[in-house]
Amino acid sequence: MSFYKIYPKILANSCRITNATQRSLHAYVRTSSTKCVDYFLIARYNSNYSSQKPSVPQQAFMKPLDSIRHLGEKFFLTTDNEPNSSNEKKLIFHSSTLKLFMERLCSGEFRLENIDWMQLREDIIKENPKLMRSIDSVLMNFVIASKNVKLGVSFYEYLKANQLWNISVLASFIYLCGRYGGKEKQEYVLEAYEKLKEITPTFDFKTCCDLVTGFSYTDMWRKGVEFLEMSKITSNTASVSSYSDLIQAAIREGDLVFAVKMFEDCVGSGLVPATVVFDCFLMACKMGKFTVPDLLNLYRKYSLIPNETSVKGPLLEHFQSDSNQKWLHKFVIMKKSGRCVFCGSYLEKHDISSEKFEQLRDETLKRMLIQDDIYLTTVPKEFNEFKKFIAKNAPFDYVIDALNIMYKLSTFRSNERVLRQVVQEFSKTNKKVLVIGRKHIGKTNFVQFIQERAHLFLVENESKDDPFLIYAALYSGKSSFIVTSDCLRTQKFHLSEHMQFVFEKWQRARQIIILKVSENGRMDIKYPIEYDLAIQQDPGGWHIPYIAEKEDEINKPVFELTERFLCLRKSHLRQFSLVEKKLKVTDDLQKTQLTKT
Repeated sequence: MSFYKIYPKILANSCRITNATQRSLHAYVRTSSTKCVDYFLIARYNSNYSSQKPSVPQQAFMKPLDSIRHLGEKFFLTTDNEPNSSNEKKLIFHSSTLKLFMERLCSGEFRLENIDWMQLREDIIKENPKLMRSIDSVLMNFVIASKNVKLGVSFYEYLKANQLWNISVLASFIYLCGRYGGKEKQEYVLEAYEKLKEITPTFDFKTCCDLVTGFSYTDMWRKGVEFLEMSKITSNTASVSSYSDLIQAAIREGDLVFAVKMFEDCVGSGLVPATVVFDCFLMACKMGKFTVPDLLNLYRKYSLIPNETSVKGPLLEHFQSDSNQKWLHKFVIMKKSGRCVFCGSYLEKHDISSEKFEQLRDETLKRMLIQDDIYLTTVPKEFNEFKKFIAKNAPFDYVIDALNIMYKLSTFRSNERVLRQVVQEFSKTNKKVLVIGRKHIGKTNFVQFIQERAHLFLVENESKDDPFLIYAALYSGKSSFIVTSDCLRTQKFHLSEHMQFVFEKWQRARQIIILKVSENGRMDIKYPIEYDLAIQQDPGGWHIPYIAEKEDEINKPVFELTERFLCLRKSHLRQFSLVEKKLKVTDDLQKTQLTKT
């Protein structure tokens, strides 16, 4: 059946689209001649199991006109017809009336008294019947994009008068009134919420996210915790934006204890608070409700890295305006050794205590390899063979992920050559190497080459090889390295919340990445940094890493994180590095020559 026949039926028969359905639609788009589909509606009706908020709330910080145009593009971009049909273009969800509505919002010449919502709905549906079941949601989302609360209230009053209630529309209206109306519109938030409870007592992930945002800007902001907990039950996850909204609400209301608690709960759930949270804490510091050292130590505790805009803006301004201490600063690219070119001091090394390392190794065995059902990862026979193999041959200096090397760094014809070169590179200094792969590579003719230079363990083709790789390295001790470009996120999330941070710290210190292998055998290798990538304080000041604005490093693997730091030095304790001493001597010589001249 055609995509264009299936898609309207999905919208008509399902208020929310599941992740599986969404992946299927995306797969169809990638493999068909479709140039654009209405991803907005997919996201809007999707019971999203990710930690990110859907499309419209993510536009909250855009300018209204840009936000409306961004939303409008979702509706009016053209797509090719189905394969084997004519070459004419057609519009998905096309409606000239809806497009005119969008243009009027963009123009800023909207007059509430001129709106006939009933006529507007009828005209749009007449032009495109496909919008019949979603027209109210579509209109409300355009209103949200415009950030026009009065317009939203007008539309809500029309829906109320005609009893046209819809879960998605009510939740969106609560979001609009709370986010952009604040306490002045909280009576509408409560009224819409009461109507929402009459429809259903339990809310899905998307609805909970809207409710958290809506309530967090009212006097009932603490009620957002109730919706946050509900989202964990109904979708087995929580939203970063929901946590961030509650943290900001607590800071605005002056409850810093609650804000820190929500911050720690967010990080403990494996999520990273939004950038705006750091800025909000800085505002609390400016008002004297919190201190910058407390904020920096809070981020250091969880190895979190602030954004470039926050560091170069309000954070730096705080230190520059410090009346009790004069600070010197410089933005530097940190060397791999951890030596700062500005002050000459070295950053702290990666340090995982023996106790935590043993806990990580034990938890890796129980949660990654054995899990609740060992058959999800391996089989008992293979697991016992692996334990005997490790006990007999460990420790290893390097543990190599064979499949990752073979299939991510090479073409199909050259994968054997690449693995051979990597094994040869790490074994040539008489280091003890373990190569872990699957049994299907055992049929190739280069296995003997590997066995002559390294130990080899092949798991069943159905088994997961990453847990074996990680456990072998951890069993070998703190000095062992893993050689893979895999982010290992899936394996990390099997661990407890506390151990996930320990795992990331170990991964940053012990993961080697092969970036490229040329045909002549030359390799581009990225070795791990030697210092702890976290906010650090010493008697002379601070070293604060930050994420560059142009880089989206929230989802980057730990081995690709920033090397950019802000070095802050107390002026009377600052020590010049050798580089700066040479520069100073050169400047003095030039001044002397000019004086003589």
